Amino acid sequence: MIFIITSVGTFGTWLALFPSLSLLQDETIKTRKSSNSEYTNFFMLHMRALKRKITIIILLFAGAIFASGNAIAQEKQKQKSVKKQRKEFIQLQEEREEKSEKALEQKREKHLKIQAKETRKRMRKNRKRMRRIKKGKHPETLFQRIFKIKPKK
Repeated sequence: MIFIITSVGTFGTWLALFPSLSLLQDETIKTRKSSNSEYTNFFMLHMRALKRKITIIILLFAGAIFASGNAIAQEKQKQKSVKKQRKEFIQLQEEREEKSEKALEQKREKHLKIQAKETRKRMRKNRKRMRRIKKGKHPETLFQRIFKIKPKK
């Protein structure tokens, strides 16, 4: 197919592909020898039109073959069911969350190592206090409230 498309311009190629055109070439040679130039011009125009038609037919045929090949190739790829797609999406999302949690935990540990001892102690107290508040309890424990040193009035 590629040979046909690339070498459309030469009449010799057309003769190789379509032997019936050799009769037309013989008639063309005879008419060139005759003195009637109008007939020769008409025949040459007719020959050009025939070449164009054949070229268009070949190109359309080649295009149809390539288009059908792509359609068949696309059909071979099976679409995944919605359940499988959803399952894969959820699995991918969980993997990403795990990676981000691990990275966040490593950053926390690194941050804690940098802090001084007093700062870590203060951070632990605040963490315990925040947990109690989130649970809906009083921020300070019962013993902290009982034995708290009250300011003098």
